[in-house]
Amino acid sequence: MRRSKGGERRGMIIVIVLGGLVALLGMMALVVDLGMVIIVKAQAQAVADASALAAAAALRDGMDEAVAIQAALDIAAANEILCEPVLLDPSVDIEVGAWDAANEQIIPWSPAFTFAAAQVTVRYTQDSPNGPVPVYFGRVFGREFAETSRSAAATVGIGDFPRKPLDLMNVQDASGSFMDEWLHAMNAHCGLVDLVNTISREGDTIGFVAFNEGIKQTTQTVYWPIYEEWIYLPLAFGLTELPVGDEPLSEAMAYVHEILLNDTPQGWTNPGIAINWAVDNFLANGGEASEWVILLVSDGMPCGSTDAITQQYRQDGIDAADRAAAEGIRI
Repeated sequence: MRRSKGGERRGMIIVIVLGGLVALLGMMALVVDLGMVIIVKAQAQAVADASALAAAAALRDGMDEAVAIQAALDIAAANEILCEPVLLDPSVDIEVGAWDAANEQIIPWSPAFTFAAAQVTVRYTQDSPNGPVPVYFGRVFGREFAETSRSAAATVGIGDFPRKPLDLMNVQDASGSFMDEWLHAMNAHCGLVDLVNTISREGDTIGFVAFNEGIKQTTQTVYWPIYEEWIYLPLAFGLTELPVGDEPLSEAMAYVHEILLNDTPQGWTNPGIAINWAVDNFLANGGEASEWVILLVSDGMPCGSTDAITQQYRQDGIDAADRAAAEGIRI
């Protein structure tokens, strides 16, 4: 009795298909599970970076290790990975001390150091508060989890703490070329005000001035009954006009923010006149013991061969910056 060759071929096809399925499952395990680990690793790095920066920032006013550790814990817990808040073991995952640049490690703090440092490790391992990274298709091959961890360190100078009061003037480009970035810049400015309020000390002040070819004026008009006419208001608010140290966004700043959001950037770029306005304001209203800082936000000016007015605006900006430096103002 002869065996059918067709039956043998059908049997071989089944074996080949089964082998192909095993290979396909292996590829799925590699792609899906490896992709999961890569995502967790990237997110863990971002959380480690943010937590280390928060811990270092908490050390600005002195070497308070408990405050720094709590800052790192709070930032980590405010973020989620795998749909769960990120947890840190303060005794293992957070180190506070001085930064040994030669060996790239945290070492115990002593008054000999002028820089404090914090290092944060976000772990997804069996012995971590977060546990390991779960895998799915890998279980077919007997692997139930994967492990990863990411670290970040940040340093901060504390040689002259407690810090001086800060007079901060935001000099904001409101020319036509800044239109695409305007909304982001205004939201960032509000975030800056929130940050200043969060870490403010007695004596801190903040101001704001927007510029195009001059001091920017609002496109909204206000009726002035004395003259019985509509007038334009300049977008310039001196130090002490935007209070710091109260609620996250003061009533005055909320008013300014609303005006700015409804404004349209237009005109040319001439930062010099706004920088000079800021310098005048520092000289008139800045604290004698304060650190004076201008935060200049702009997309810049054309370089190379340009028309005469642009060249003049560029030179005006350089002259104003030199004047600010001569008065001890940092830009």
